[in-house]
This record gives sequence, structure tokens and C-alpha cells, in this order.
Amino acid sequence: MPDPSRTLEVLVVEDNPGDVKLIREGLKRSTAKLPLNIRVAEDGEQALNLLIRDNFQPDMILIDLNLPKIDGQTVIQRVRAEGVDLVSTPIVVFSSKQHGIQEVLDAGATAYIVKPSGLTDYLKAIEKVAVLWLQPLSKPADSRD
Repeated sequence: MPDPSRTLEVLVVEDNPGDVKLIREGLKRSTAKLPLNIRVAEDGEQALNLLIRDNFQPDMILIDLNLPKIDGQTVIQRVRAEGVDLVSTPIVVFSSKQHGIQEVLDAGATAYIVKPSGLTDYLKAIEKVAVLWLQPLSKPADSRD
């Protein structure tokens, strides 16, 4: 269980710089009072290096499926299969791809959110991700339900 007094770590795995900017904005809006560090991997290979080789243990992973080098679904499968200590880490797929949702969930994703096309809805979707998975981590363990 994360220590609420430390900075929450989020790994964003996304190759589109515009999406990265929007994701950062949405996360920061909804976690303004929380200490938050956002690291970005621009492709699946970079994400696996961080998670497996460097043993980076984020509090949440937000990942696109359509990535260069190694796709997002393969990243999820490898992370879950390699025995990386991320069993309780939510892996939230945030992708424009609308098919194969059940396959991705079966591979080990915690949730699958289809990227909205409008700016306002996009930011709201990211804010909901933060409210669901990051804000609860900031509360003391004995106050969580």
C-alpha cells in the first residue's frame, strides 16, 4: 500500500506528444493537492525497460495500445507475466482503439477507456481516472473503504 506522504508516481505510455500534454493537464487538474510525478515512456520497449529492467514501481500506469516497437497489449502481458511486483498497480488502457477490449482486460489491464474525440471530454476522462485510482492512494490506509 503506498505511503500517502510520498509523491504518487504515474507512468504514461504514449507516443503522441499532444496526448501526453492533455494527459498531464487532466491529471494535474484532478490531483492539484496531491504530490504527483508523471513519467512518460514513448514506446512499449521504453516502458518495459522502466518497469522490468529499472524496477520502476508506479502507483498507476496509463497506457495506449497503438505504440511503436512493442504494442500496449504486449507490454501489459509481459509486465503481468514477468512477475514484476505490480499486482496491485492499476494498468489503465487509454486508447482510441475500440476493439479487443476483453482481450486487453484478460491480458491484465485493470480498465479500458476509449479516448474521447473532444477536448473537454478527453480531459474529463483523464480526471475520472485520477479520481478513481490516484486520489484514494492519497488517503491514509485506515480511512479507505
